[in-house]
Amino acid sequence: MNSENPLIKNRLATYKDFVGELKVTYKRTTLATQKIKSSRDASNFMKPYFDLCMDDKEEAKILHLNRKNCVVNVTNLTKGSDSNTLIPIKDILRDVLLIKTNSIILFHNHPSGSLEFSNSDISVSKKLKVACELLEISLLDSIILTRESYSSMNDECLF
Repeated sequence: MNSENPLIKNRLATYKDFVGELKVTYKRTTLATQKIKSSRDASNFMKPYFDLCMDDKEEAKILHLNRKNCVVNVTNLTKGSDSNTLIPIKDILRDVLLIKTNSIILFHNHPSGSLEFSNSDISVSKKLKVACELLEISLLDSIILTRESYSSMNDECLF
């Protein structure tokens, strides 16, 4: 683009004058119908979201649910290395408030295939649970997915 052309300068200035604010809103496009009744339901629902990264690198995702435990949204949180990923609690809470969901389930995968929760997994899940309680949001579970199976903190009474 030639920035010395006065016609282009005027055109850019005109467009700049009309662009004032960018606003993002969430609008439900269809009624949520996929109901989550158990950790198995949640894991089966989320497994396709991890298909590409399951054996390569850890990723964290949040499953957002409404009052009837129907799926509202899936948020991709972070992509990590082959052995860990960060769980950004502030980002999770921001998304929950913006999307206006009532409960969430935290998911991450273990490329190693291990279904054991690390001390870090347990610690961050407990911190997230406390943070959610302050906002009257339910963290229903924290689940590890592997290609073969899943492990649920709620099922193992780790909460």
